[in-house]
Amino acid sequence: MNCQKNVILFTILMLGLSLFVQNGIAAEPYTVHEWGTFTVLQDEAGNPLPGVNINEEALPAFVHRLSPSLLLGNNQLSPFRRRVSKAIAASYPSALMRMETPIIYIYPPKGKSAQSIDIKVQFQGGWISEWYPNANVASPGFDPRHRTLGSLTPKTVGSIEWKNLRIGGEKLPPATDEHVWLAPREVAAPVITTEQGQTERYLFYRGVANIEAPLRVVRDSKKNTLSIQANNSDRNLVQKPLNYHAAWLADIQAGKVAFRKLSNLSSTTENQLLATIPAEFSPEEYKPENMLLLRKSMKQALLEEGLYDDEAEAMLNTWKLSYFQSPGLRLFFTLPRAWTDKVLPLTISEPAKTVRAMIGRIEIVTPQQRSSLKEFANNKISHPTWLNTEIDKLPIATRGTAWDQLSEGTKTMQDLGLRVPVDYQNYLNLGRFREALMLDELAKRPNGPLRTFVGNYQLRF
Repeated sequence: MNCQKNVILFTILMLGLSLFVQNGIAAEPYTVHEWGTFTVLQDEAGNPLPGVNINEEALPAFVHRLSPSLLLGNNQLSPFRRRVSKAIAASYPSALMRMETPIIYIYPPKGKSAQSIDIKVQFQGGWISEWYPNANVASPGFDPRHRTLGSLTPKTVGSIEWKNLRIGGEKLPPATDEHVWLAPREVAAPVITTEQGQTERYLFYRGVANIEAPLRVVRDSKKNTLSIQANNSDRNLVQKPLNYHAAWLADIQAGKVAFRKLSNLSSTTENQLLATIPAEFSPEEYKPENMLLLRKSMKQALLEEGLYDDEAEAMLNTWKLSYFQSPGLRLFFTLPRAWTDKVLPLTISEPAKTVRAMIGRIEIVTPQQRSSLKEFANNKISHPTWLNTEIDKLPIATRGTAWDQLSEGTKTMQDLGLRVPVDYQNYLNLGRFREALMLDELAKRPNGPLRTFVGNYQLRF
């Protein structure tokens, strides 16, 4: 009898031990790494300018989109294409921030590659505008049935949710030759597959928001300095101290760059002055080799934020065109985790160790851009019909190809030998957020020629 009891007790003990071991394995955490950027355009007083719903680079056709009209192209044909479309207004005044290319990699614990996991991200004050693979997206205030975008406010909470994701497997992601899409694939992370069968090595999403950056850059034209100030107001959601481990002021020009690094900025109060730096660089500070030095410095910061080496490389490679070759004066900075978690809450259905390495990017309006805006008053204002006239000068067999190349951004008007009017070239020289700059200038310092250009090319909110 005692022997039988001992057998029963031993069996119960072994079952308990088995369940404990199984539960221990099940409780072993996933590893989830995320990187991405938030971009704003600020004027000389550090105020955000609206209408930044611009895509720097085209994404593959298989990417899901909330609305094609919400996302404007940045190629030389953009105003011409919008003139003949029935789309929404060219610039969306509620878009104060672009959330660009967040990427999520998921690494399962050993023995769980076939298990499923749910990932949900909310966006305080924003909408998710593009994503892949397929997911459930909620966009309060957005009505795709109408030609207007509706209401996007700081209190809007958009979201995206991927359910029952399978991690691992042999299925290949969709084919594409887009660099901006291929660069994030160059990592050792396993593929992710949705219930509907869409596969990628990462979760991708982008968005627009009606919130401000946690920092503002204010120009003092008399002292020729830039002041970096805290902007952690009620509108900006986070009230606790925020620590910025690294920041870089970079002026990127054709083939060369000048930059200076700032470290360990910390804000505890609203409008707190964090640093004052020269607004300009000396000519000898602009060097081609500085591009590699800036990249090396930023990679080190990303590694310190917790990314793996191949993830940091993938992030920097994705930036190749829009960050390191696109001209402009900009402040980059590592975003505090507290800010990211408040603005972009992340929910994972399984225990997970997470890294969220986000970079803020402030595009700074320069005196050179203001001078370019004033030049519209000194030049004849063109009418969009000039482009058809120029295209008609090309051989008939090449005209269709020329339109495609301009639309895709693979060729410029200059590459094709087209004569570009002075005012339109001046417009192109304003950079990525040229339309936001034009409309801001027209609102603050209106003049007849500028108003005529804006009307002719239908640049509007």
